[in-house]
Amino acid sequence: MDNYKDQFISHMVDELQTPLKAILKFSDTLIKNKSDIASQEKYLKLIHLSAKNLENIIKDVSDMSNLQNNTISIELNKVNLRDLLSQNFEIFRSKAREKTIRYSITFGKNLPKFIETDGNRLSQVISNLLSNAIKFTPKDGAVKLEVIFDQDKSVLKVFVDDNGPGIPDSKKADIFKPFIKDKTNVTFEDTRTGLGLSISLSIIELLNGKITFESSEEKGSTFNFEIPVKTYDD
Repeated sequence: MDNYKDQFISHMVDELQTPLKAILKFSDTLIKNKSDIASQEKYLKLIHLSAKNLENIIKDVSDMSNLQNNTISIELNKVNLRDLLSQNFEIFRSKAREKTIRYSITFGKNLPKFIETDGNRLSQVISNLLSNAIKFTPKDGAVKLEVIFDQDKSVLKVFVDDNGPGIPDSKKADIFKPFIKDKTNVTFEDTRTGLGLSISLSIIELLNGKITFESSEEKGSTFNFEIPVKTYDD
């Protein structure tokens, strides 16, 4: 346990220093360039991105701490499924457009209008998977979100497919472990803790589901999860 805590603290110090140093650096530069409007806009944007990165790190650390202490809770509620999926999809549209990624969403037949689940946690998992897919997909690549409902089993299945570099066989066994992060092709704006997949795995398990992936080097990856859900017609 002590080794885990030491690793956690060391990792978080490194992660927190990156956006904090950026905020200090760009704000200092902004102060020194008061008369340059173009520079002001540039550095304000970089400060905002750094602050958002810091916010994401703190959120990941909080979630990981709660999961480690078994204090994270699942709150079931009635959720408009298409609205939830569409909203999460739209969040990353601009990022996909910046990289000229072919970005698409597909709804399977017989998708229920409403389901009972923890909408916030389900959104968190979908966002993590879409963020990773876009992050590692090269310019002019493709990312697809596909959602299917198995009526016979009352199971919701979600697939996030990309044609990025794929995951090496040597890393597949550890992909859901905390702090596993491949920095290849990751930009300043994309930096995260490496906790997203570990947190997603825990959330899906709390929802009584399972999450898996298939990946081939140079061909891409498909992450998918399935959770049992109660459905409503209206």
